[in-house]
Parts: sequence; structure tokens; C-alpha cells
Amino acid sequence: MKLKGSSWFELAIVIISVVMLVISTSYNEKARLFPMVISVILIVVMVLLFLQETVPAASRYLGFIGSGGLFASRKSASGKDEGESDKAPNAAAQHGEVYRLFRFILWLLGCIIMLKFVTYLIVMPVFLLLFTKVEARQSWRNAVGVALGMGVFNYLLFTVLLGSTI
Repeated sequence: MKLKGSSWFELAIVIISVVMLVISTSYNEKARLFPMVISVILIVVMVLLFLQETVPAASRYLGFIGSGGLFASRKSASGKDEGESDKAPNAAAQHGEVYRLFRFILWLLGCIIMLKFVTYLIVMPVFLLLFTKVEARQSWRNAVGVALGMGVFNYLLFTVLLGSTI
């Protein structure tokens, strides 16, 4: 069984969620509820996605799960399913998917490293601006709008409403 890039990502999320579930058991009773619930939900959803993508027998029963979402149209204009193709994915397409996943992980690691040295209120809008412009290939107008909107939201939520100093 050869795993696609999305399958590796799903496995990584499962591993991170299991680690967070184990860590959250050391919190006090009131503090552990939220991380435990989120971890369990992530584990269940990611395992279902992983099974749907990698196990052919499971994909028959989990057909409602997919990258298009629950409410996405499953038929294209030609009448074929969106996931159906005449050719099997080639090695170059699989390599491109793994490369995209690797770039995404590097973006996240860069953001985490910057959070160590610079405040959250500055890092997150800059990260969103660069990520939206470079990876999503959006216009400067859209990238600045997303970054500015998130920056204002973070400031209002954390500084004004919650009164925290992050």
C-alpha cells in the first residue's frame, strides 16, 4: 500500500492528537475537558479520512467522506465522478503532492519559530499575508485583506476583549 501526501498528513494529525490527548490527562479536571474532546474528534475524523483514502473496502462505506466535502457535487459535467479518472496517478503527481505537504510543514515550522521571538499579534498577520500571497497565489489585495482582518480580529479578541498581553 502506497500512501499519498494527504494520507501522511492525516497520520501526522492522528499522532499529534494522540500526544495531545495523553498530555491533557495530566491537566486538572476542568482544564482537560476541551483538549480531550478536540483530540478525540480529530482522531476519529482523521482515522475515517485515512481509511476512506487507503482501504478500498472502507471507501465503499465511507463514500460521504472526501476532499470535496459532504455537500459537494459528486458528478462533473461529463457525468463521471470527480474522483474518477481514466489514468492512474503518476509518480510526478505523487511527488508534487508530497512536496506541497513538505512546504506546508515548513511554513508552519517557520511560523512556530517566529512565535518564539516575536509577539503573536505581529507574527500571525505576517504569516497569513505571506502564505496567502505565495502558496495560495492570491492577489496582494486579497492577501492584505486576509492578514489585516485576522490582525484586527486578534487584537480585538485578545487585547481589548480578554485583556491579555500576548
